[in-house]
Amino acid sequence: GSSGSSLTGTAVVTVANGALSHSETVAAPGVTASSKVILSLGAMADTDVNAPDLLDIAAMSATPGTDTLTIIMAFTAPTAGAIPINWSAA
Repeated sequence: GSSGSSLTGTAVVTVANGALSHSETVAAPGVTASSKVILSLGAMADTDVNAPDLLDIAAMSATPGTDTLTIIMAFTAPTAGAIPINWSAA
């Protein structure tokens, strides 16, 4: 059996205009520095600036902290605007 409970949440990171990389710390209640974290893109509409088929993400990772995640993203093309993120941690 599992000794810990699974946590889930959503966040929105906002990338500065024309960035090739971005790092942002977001609230993640219940997360600790020893948590294992999984990220995925959140729900987006085709009309969003960063629709999934137009978003050139080269890498995405998260560093857990106390009730926070620092989300780090790298892009293959200049990127800007809001990107919704789903996260889970255990």
